[in-house]
Amino acid sequence: MQAQVIASDNTSSGNDGAFIQFMYKGNHQRISLKDILYIESNARKCIIHSSTDKDKTECFYGKLSEIAKSLYPYGFVRCHQSYLISITPNARYSDNMIYIEDTSIPVSEKYRKDIIGIFRQPPDNAPTLQKTVTGALVCIKGDYYGSIVRMYPNEKSTIGRDNKSSNIIINLPYISRSHCDIIYKPDNTYELIDHSHNGTYVIQENGHAEKLTPDKIHTLPSGSVICFGDRELQYRLI
Repeated sequence: MQAQVIASDNTSSGNDGAFIQFMYKGNHQRISLKDILYIESNARKCIIHSSTDKDKTECFYGKLSEIAKSLYPYGFVRCHQSYLISITPNARYSDNMIYIEDTSIPVSEKYRKDIIGIFRQPPDNAPTLQKTVTGALVCIKGDYYGSIVRMYPNEKSTIGRDNKSSNIIINLPYISRSHCDIIYKPDNTYELIDHSHNGTYVIQENGHAEKLTPDKIHTLPSGSVICFGDRELQYRLI
């Protein structure tokens, strides 16, 4: 049995409703994604390291590259040939290492550019909170699948095609020059303001796409799935 990632619903559960299940040495295992700190590859084994008990590990046979594809939509990112990590709010990057509390994980040259982009530094005058607590915008479907953008509290990010008016560039024809503003809040919610021609939508649990009223502030919880103009491009707020 290959490891499988399963969510309680297919849209907005975030990590709280998702788990990985696998079989190892005849025993069936199921672990919530929110309880995973990182996954390490060693020979043919994938070793799951717990975020709740650092001495606890679970194993399954498989390729890290394959499980990584399933975990990208849930805020996991490859930082090394042997490591797949969960981008948690207290993770930080420094000197080619990712630090999560007292755990340090190496970053290899192959993945360094992506990791630096994810852990982009906040402004020098940013409050201390901005440097330790973050949200993220994760592409779970479409041309930018697997990309992750870190978001700092009360720092506005503008999504669009124009690099002069937007700092998150999505270069697709149905994206407006300045499509949508997103602000991550310290209470782990997001404020969205749509400015586009083709609309910004929230994907509901039943699969319905609800269009946001333009130029109005909409507050969404972490775990929400949104799309910009076309449902073929979807992002999860985590």
